[in-house]
Order: sequence, then structure tokens, then C-alpha cells
Amino acid sequence: MTQKDNSKKSIIKILLWPFKSYLRILGVVIVIGAYQYQSIQIDILAREIRSLELRRNQLVSENTTLHVQMDQLTHINRIEKLARDKFGLIAPGRKMEKLVMKPFSHDKDIPFKKQEKNIQLAGVK
Repeated sequence: MTQKDNSKKSIIKILLWPFKSYLRILGVVIVIGAYQYQSIQIDILAREIRSLELRRNQLVSENTTLHVQMDQLTHINRIEKLARDKFGLIAPGRKMEKLVMKPFSHDKDIPFKKQEKNIQLAGVK
């Protein structure tokens, strides 16, 4: 290699040195900016999670309150009082009779012998 080639290479290195430094600084700035952006996004999501948890707790509390109110409104003593006082469905001095029905279940099948006995009692063979 000649001295001319070496001087060309050194001139190119001198010209490219600021550009390389600029690229390095730009890379560092981009990395720091990306880190800051992620930190901000994490803070925003954490605030949203906190507000959603507060809203969920509020809804659970309201739901519990509504269940208590529903139990109070559907209590048999309240229904009897309304039937007696407001609607006159129960005569004064008489007791209200309750019919309690159990929910239907396929698990409780009537045994065959019991079915046969019920049929005989009904007069059907």
C-alpha cells in the first residue's frame, strides 16, 4: 500500500468519526427512551389495575347489599304481612299456610316397587 492509499483511509476515518459518534449517541438515546416509555406504560397500566380493583370491590359490596335486600323482601313474614294488611288475602286471626316445593332432581327416581304400590292404590293394574 502506498502512502496515498493510507492518507485516503485516514481522511475517511476522520470524516466518519463524528458520524460514528453520532450513531452511538443516538443508539444510547433510543435505548434510554425505550426504557422510559416502558416505565410510563407500566405506571399507566398499574393505575388502571388499581382503579379496576376498586371498582370490582365496589360492585361486590353493592351485590352483597342487593342480596341482603332481596332476602329481606322475599322473607315469608314480610309476604304474610303484605298479604294480610295490604291485600286482605288472609283473614284476621287465621294463620297463613306455606307450601314448600323442593326443586326437581333426576337423581331421586322412584323405586319400581313403590311405583307398583302407588298404581295398586289408585286402582289401576
